[in-house]
Amino acid sequence: MLVKKLLAVAALGCALLASQAFAYETGEYSKEALRRGDDKPVVVKDYPVVAIEDVVASPQLYTEKLIAVQGPIRYFVTGNIYEMQAENGTRLRANFGRYSRRLLFRTPFTAIGVMRKDAQGDYLKVEKVIWRDVNPYKEYFDAQNRTGHTLPGEGNKKVVNDRDPAFFHDPIVSDNKRFLQNNPKGLSYADLASYQAIEGKAFAGGNLEVGTKVALMGRNIATIKGDWMKFWDKNMTPVTLKMNNTYCPLGQRGTFFGTVQEENGVKYVSVDCFESIENWPQPPIAGAN
Repeated sequence: MLVKKLLAVAALGCALLASQAFAYETGEYSKEALRRGDDKPVVVKDYPVVAIEDVVASPQLYTEKLIAVQGPIRYFVTGNIYEMQAENGTRLRANFGRYSRRLLFRTPFTAIGVMRKDAQGDYLKVEKVIWRDVNPYKEYFDAQNRTGHTLPGEGNKKVVNDRDPAFFHDPIVSDNKRFLQNNPKGLSYADLASYQAIEGKAFAGGNLEVGTKVALMGRNIATIKGDWMKFWDKNMTPVTLKMNNTYCPLGQRGTFFGTVQEENGVKYVSVDCFESIENWPQPPIAGAN
């Protein structure tokens, strides 16, 4: 008996919660359209859809039966009252009741209700709201697909992606199961022990001979071009690295093993191996190589 009462109370609670929740009705839209996030209000079959302009022009026609009004919120008035706006600028006051403060500004939705009148004039008394989240990337990808990437009404405005190319690198596959390592030459710890640990200022001094094997501790901070990256040591002294298909996530501290090279009178470090471990030299890890 107690179990039945508990189940009855739980069912009542779920019903009350459902009555307070948004209605995620899809109407004539398919699931595929919802996944695409089409930037349109939901179509409702059970209620006549009336344009905002028609409701404002003849509010007396819609005081008895529920109607569906589509459009985004554009203005807050007071309390639970907002203004919806048609594309031609016509505004409709609407009292959203329990749905107020739950709708996103400019988010397309369908309001179900009847027309009422107060001291300020006619307004839509909303009984139900039907909506769905829009795709936040729709405008971006629409612009990407247009010739010249020009947004409508934006003149010469274009979509610009200024993120460092390293952000779009494929997921890294480490050559060591204990820490991040790119070791394309298969160097052993005996090989790495021959690399001289230096700071950036030693390289910046220009006294290191071509062919010198060095170990720099610090991090990559930016892509210069292609396989060339800008490196900072702990003192933020810059060094130019040629990564040679090794990869280190931007900002990841570690040790860069490489050989001093020169091109067009400019010296750089050609990277042979990268490890996400600082304070080299490290003792060899049994079974690591």
